[in-house]
Amino acid sequence: MLKKFIIPIICALAFATNASALTAQGKFKKKSYKIKGAWALLEIDGKQVISFHNNFKTKNGPDLKIFLSKQSLKNLDNNPTFTDPLSLGPIRSNRGDQNYVLPDHVKLEDYSSLLIHCEQFNVLWGGFDIPQESQLGSARDNEWGDENELGEIFDESEDTNYGS
Repeated sequence: MLKKFIIPIICALAFATNASALTAQGKFKKKSYKIKGAWALLEIDGKQVISFHNNFKTKNGPDLKIFLSKQSLKNLDNNPTFTDPLSLGPIRSNRGDQNYVLPDHVKLEDYSSLLIHCEQFNVLWGGFDIPQESQLGSARDNEWGDENELGEIFDESEDTNYGS
């Protein structure tokens, strides 16, 4: 039943722009704190956009920021030492949909992961590994993905208290 509502919302985002394409999608992964929800990498009117789905939830914390890192999420511990991170700024909310438009000079293929990190206490909340160019083909070939695949990614059946 939930799929009936999620798929049209995603498609509405695509059709609201002149030209858009889904280049990758997946789920957030936990490091120090619970983190849940889906993300998508989009290209909208020639701009690269990182989109958090409305099912995104994590614990609130001080000084949470979004970074692109050249290191893989799986290779970072909970108190990481970053190599050349690029800050995309403070997280807009610890829940719900939000979009981060990348500056024109930033190329996602130069980075390995997106991180949600508490800078004040140097704690890695979580994030996701960015698929490399060779892994992006299936999403590009099937512009908004298979309905079953999207339903699995955007499934909200698991409800957990993430604090506020």
